[in-house]
Amino acid sequence: MGRSAKWVVVVLAAAVVFGVAYGLARSDPFGWLPEKDSDAVAVAGAFAGAVAAAAVAAGAWWAGTAGSGGGGSVSQTARARGRARIVQEHGNGGAGTVRQRADGRGDSEIRQGRGEGAAE
Repeated sequence: MGRSAKWVVVVLAAAVVFGVAYGLARSDPFGWLPEKDSDAVAVAGAFAGAVAAAAVAAGAWWAGTAGSGGGGSVSQTARARGRARIVQEHGNGGAGTVRQRADGRGDSEIRQGRGEGAAE
């Protein structure tokens, strides 16, 4: 899943979390909300906002990662025969795992790159 799709999920999840937290607070199961309706709405909204902010913080960590892993590892399994050339570069592309399995024969060239300064 790409970063932009992850951010869409985070925003939608935050909206759902806000709605659920607001509804729970407005139901006032413990009788802690103020008697005045406008004050009760403000307190419930503040509570829901705090819970949604916590959800966004957790989601931001998830959405900021690329690929399936959070590290910057690179792995390669390659076999080149003849004049084949296999290149893998991992530039400043951020977090995530880059893997390549390649089998080159003859005059083939296989390139995989990620990030700034990587193979294109």
